[in-house]
Order: sequence, then C-alpha cells, then structure tokens
Amino acid sequence: MKERKLTLYDGFKAVEFMRRERDQISNEIKDMNFVEMQKYFEERRHRLSTKTPHVSKHIKLANKESL
Repeated sequence: MKERKLTLYDGFKAVEFMRRERDQISNEIKDMNFVEMQKYFEERRHRLSTKTPHVSKHIKLANKESL
C-alpha cells in the first residue's frame, strides 16, 4: 500500500485563512437576496475549482524550499 506524505506549508495559518475568507464572503453577500446568494456561491465554486491562488502560492513556496 502506498504511504501518503504529509506536506506542511510554512507561513500558512489555517485559522487566519478561514477567518479572512469568512469575513470576505460575509461582506460580499450581506446585501444579497437568496437568489443572488445562490448565483454568487455557484460562481465562486466554479472560480475556485478552476484556480486556487491561496493553495498554489504555498505549494510553489514549498517546492522551491525542497530543491
């Protein structure tokens, strides 16, 4: 069985990241009605599934350090 390797990303603070994302979403949807929120989350899910800037930045840093 293949063993999974755990990769740690230096400088990545999960709690700070989640709070920042939560606050950003909260500010963006505060004046939306239910239908607008549905559309917002559908577009956000699509946008994040095709591009993940937060994670890719930390992966690049980890790859540079391992060289």
